[in-house]
Amino acid sequence: MRFYHLAWKELWHRKAGTLLILAGVTACVALIVCMQVRAALAIEKMRRDMLRAGRNIIVLPRGLSLHDYRKGKLGTATLPQSDISFLAKAAASGDLPARRFLGSLQRRTPIQGQDLVLVGLTAEQDPLATAQELAAVEPRIEIGQADLGCEAARRLDVDPKAPQFIFLGTPPRFTRLKVRRVLPPSGTVQDDKVFVDIAVAQKLFGVGNVINVIEAMSLTSATADLKALEDQIARRLAGERGQPRVNVYHRVALAVGRARAEHSIRTNTTLFSALALIFGVIIIAGYAVLNARERRREMGILLAIAARPRHLAGFFLQKMLLLGVLGGALGCLIGGAVGVRSKSAALAAIADTIRPAIWSVYTVAFLVGIALAVLPSLAGVYIAARTDPADTLRDL
Repeated sequence: MRFYHLAWKELWHRKAGTLLILAGVTACVALIVCMQVRAALAIEKMRRDMLRAGRNIIVLPRGLSLHDYRKGKLGTATLPQSDISFLAKAAASGDLPARRFLGSLQRRTPIQGQDLVLVGLTAEQDPLATAQELAAVEPRIEIGQADLGCEAARRLDVDPKAPQFIFLGTPPRFTRLKVRRVLPPSGTVQDDKVFVDIAVAQKLFGVGNVINVIEAMSLTSATADLKALEDQIARRLAGERGQPRVNVYHRVALAVGRARAEHSIRTNTTLFSALALIFGVIIIAGYAVLNARERRREMGILLAIAARPRHLAGFFLQKMLLLGVLGGALGCLIGGAVGVRSKSAALAAIADTIRPAIWSVYTVAFLVGIALAVLPSLAGVYIAARTDPADTLRDL
């Protein structure tokens, strides 16, 4: 007896039940895939943000965070430009275990119709640098020049092989700068920035000798020493009455924060995925049990004439296996499309770089969809196998 023909007829004639199971499997798999893909994107973005932090030490005006630094939304909060030389002198005297202090004035501003981050750079402040190190340092940007990140150059339609100019400001007051070079891709936010001399940025923004970012390289590695260095910098740059006026961040602290955030993302994703699975199992198992109880008379007749319990088990499992395959495939397609969908070009680029991880999510989710359809149906299989044909014939 070919029970797989009955399985196909069952799916076709009981459209409501078929669509219910198919929708349940598809929704659960799509939700799991979407959450896992989003989590992978968020974790990869945090990893890249670590690289975007620049040097080991980042000093920002009080009230600003690393998120503001990465987005270039630093507002009007500033620090005196003299803070750089003050810290450099402390490092030269041996009181501060840090080197290579670099100050900058960074703000997001429209440049030729494009929303970019303009960075005004100060001269390198490192009195401890050797002659070889100084010779290796790139020549500073002149007042009439600009360096472009590769993404900024693309958005401004600048050809790296041809001498070109860019214009800062709004009409009728423009500042024309010659593009000195287009920087090679770095995979960081530096690719989306325009670098000029600090005086150009200060004039454009209408401020005096101020900056809003100080970056440096620490000479310590132990966590306790790094914390002491952060406190030392914050204390040296304290305002009147010792009130703190800067926030100091270090790469190790960022790594710890990233690890905690990554753990939180993975935990929440696992929790919601488990809840989606439990919800799907309850619905499918309930449907399988009700379907088996409703059809006990039919199953009893089949057992009385020729069928065996394994035939009925195959009948149920074939139905659910087919629905699991269809639901898993649809769920992967829908969840993947929603998970990678983003208006951000940066996230789209990240999605392209983590394709192998996304494909592994698809594979696991597809298998989960099959298991989600088949395993709960074992409750219906158990009821079908326990059906006594004698009871069925007695009731006829």
